[in-house]
Amino acid sequence: MEEEPLVLLEELHGIPLLLVGGYLKDNNERVRKWFGEYFADVFVFRKSVGEFWYPRKYFLKVGKKVFEKIRKDEEFRKFLNRETREQIIALNKFSDSLPSKGVENFSKEEVAHWFDEFNEKFRKAHSTGQIEQLMEIEGNYLTNFLIDALSQAIGKKGVSIGVQEAFSLLTTPTEPTSLAIEEGALAALAKEIAADREARNVIMNCGEKELENRITNSGNPLLKKLVAHWREYAWILFNFVGPEAPLSYFANKAREQITKGERVSEEKNTLKNKEMLLRELQLDSESERLFDYAREIVWLKGERKNAMYRICWRMEPLVREACKRMDINRELFNALFPWEVGEFLRKGLPKKEIELRSKFMVMDGRKGGEEVLVGEAASSFYARLCVRKTTDEKELRGTCASIGPIVRGRVKIINKPSDMHKMSEGDVLVSFQTDPNLVPAMKKAAAIVTEAGGLTCHAAIVSREMRLPCVVGVKHVTSSLKDGEMVEVDAKLGIVRRLKDSDVH
Repeated sequence: MEEEPLVLLEELHGIPLLLVGGYLKDNNERVRKWFGEYFADVFVFRKSVGEFWYPRKYFLKVGKKVFEKIRKDEEFRKFLNRETREQIIALNKFSDSLPSKGVENFSKEEVAHWFDEFNEKFRKAHSTGQIEQLMEIEGNYLTNFLIDALSQAIGKKGVSIGVQEAFSLLTTPTEPTSLAIEEGALAALAKEIAADREARNVIMNCGEKELENRITNSGNPLLKKLVAHWREYAWILFNFVGPEAPLSYFANKAREQITKGERVSEEKNTLKNKEMLLRELQLDSESERLFDYAREIVWLKGERKNAMYRICWRMEPLVREACKRMDINRELFNALFPWEVGEFLRKGLPKKEIELRSKFMVMDGRKGGEEVLVGEAASSFYARLCVRKTTDEKELRGTCASIGPIVRGRVKIINKPSDMHKMSEGDVLVSFQTDPNLVPAMKKAAAIVTEAGGLTCHAAIVSREMRLPCVVGVKHVTSSLKDGEMVEVDAKLGIVRRLKDSDVH
């Protein structure tokens, strides 16, 4: 029987196998336990770039099963969200226990032990929150159900709001994320700095080259608080492999806050608007419960990712020390499975096998296991089944993740930090998916468009916090649009329109 071509789900730059090994096996066990199926995705690893691919027809079938259980079984919904919340807490607690200094004095066994512990904690957290994704990856079953419910309620009640706009509002979490908490804390500190002549002068008038030095060497208590803030939140741009956010990043954010003035509490506004809209729509009880569930999984996915980024940041001293002990560079370390790190430290591993894996590897989970292919076998598999498609359609459609005005701008394809130099103020950022490393480019964007993702993706969460129009789940957008091409983004309708230069006035 002819194999079904695969569809690209996610592309991650710089991800080490340390964070992925065991992932397919764990997910397959969970999906088999509850649904008698497999998770069935394929992971491709090429020089620290990871790609997740999936069989579309199979995911449509499994996604429908997942949605029907989640829709009908309230206890199952509560269990999944409670489990994810518990794993977030456990991962953050383990992060706090990790050593930040003195790792060079540890024995090999002590370093290996920390990696064993990390493997156990990270795998558990990584596996939670995946079941919910199955219903959204291809069929968008939950999204479509909620949009249909809104369409009917808006039509019946005559509420003057668009369906996509209402969907964006009602799926935006009202529970503050770690990023929102950081923003609020920095805004409060910036307000204090603005009222202090010495601190304000340093933040507002120092050039980039001297800014960090002036802050760290100052005895000013407010600038000391800024340093403490940096040390607490340096992970927010770390992603999986760094680098961390520099002190100047937070100093510049404080400068922007002083310039723009007091920050309005977005969470309070969202809660107030959500409650008013729900009163007007009078949704049925099932739809209301599923909107409550959707808001929680949006928050949980964001916080789970934040906990994963934070622990990777906290593990960095141990990672550097492990590379020294094993006498390997970072590229080879990234090609180690999590269970291999401790083994390599204790008794060594054949580098030739790891070098081959670092260049090209496929991990196939379609049959319920983790079949590993390397070299020519991996290349042949990839060429046969992993194909990126393009489209020349004038209108590309996705899902509204964050409402905003209709905007026009030039496309900039931004998939990794090294692409960010292309970004100018007012451009439309187009990405396969965003991550914390791309936030500086996102701040320059007039709108954000992603190929992957649904209501719980990074772009959806961050664009709401930045109040930027955003459309996600736009199929083939990164392979179809080109840098410099003019587009119009209508986030309320979830549409990206190609324009000719003559259309722009």
